[in-house]
Amino acid sequence: MVCLSRAFHNGRMSTPSDSPIGNAIRHFRNLAGLKQEALAERIGVDANTISRMERGHQQPTLDRLQALAEALERPCSDFFLHIERAEGTRERLSRYTVDHLTQALTRLTPLQREALVVWLDAFMTAPGRQD
Repeated sequence: MVCLSRAFHNGRMSTPSDSPIGNAIRHFRNLAGLKQEALAERIGVDANTISRMERGHQQPTLDRLQALAEALERPCSDFFLHIERAEGTRERLSRYTVDHLTQALTRLTPLQREALVVWLDAFMTAPGRQD
């Protein structure tokens, strides 16, 4: 028997998240064999925060995304690569990435922006990188 509290939310049938980043977080959490509670504990938040991110009700900050990547023992770029594969087109990823990166970049300090540029330069020149 299906647990009704999981099958229904706010009186309607639950559906998979429409949030690309939320789907990526859920995918890698499941791949790691972690429950939301375990992942939440690893990054110092409550399980509701993980749930909200996975459902697209809350977008992770860059810092939180980095913490998720570390907790899941994956590079942060895996989240975006998963989105690209799931959506099937670079155009949709590009729109999503540009919009969210633009929002995130406006919140960074000059020192954080400089560190990000150094990291991006290293990432783009890494051996084995595929275009």
